[in-house]
Amino acid sequence: MQYKNKRGISPAISWVLLIGLSVVIASMVTVWMRTTAEEVAEDLAFDVEQDARCADVSISAQTQNNCNTVTIENRGLFSINKVKIRYDGTFEEYDLEIKPTQSAPLSLNIQGYNEINVIPVTQIDNQMIGCLDREVTVSCT
Repeated sequence: MQYKNKRGISPAISWVLLIGLSVVIASMVTVWMRTTAEEVAEDLAFDVEQDARCADVSISAQTQNNCNTVTIENRGLFSINKVKIRYDGTFEEYDLEIKPTQSAPLSLNIQGYNEINVIPVTQIDNQMIGCLDREVTVSCT
């Protein structure tokens, strides 16, 4: 037997394997990109909704008894579900349901601070969102 002019089928197999591998990798990249794009779009939509909701949140606060009691008025369009009180770098969260145009007193029992910050927290799709840009600073003196 002479094998001088016999080329075999290895080049054909290598091309088939190369094209098959390229198709598999391209489909994996496509699925990954589609999933990533959907996640980014959902996150962006939630962020836009959060910003829009917080833009319509507005509160005012008055203190009595050196910040032992704070009366918070909801002047915005959405209910306030909680408030965060910040003083001296410390955050305290209080459950306080305040509907639009209503107010509610909040007993803090803190003393010795010149001012406190009141941050409204509203609910979007069962998730609590603190509207930091709607923070109100109140003097305790």
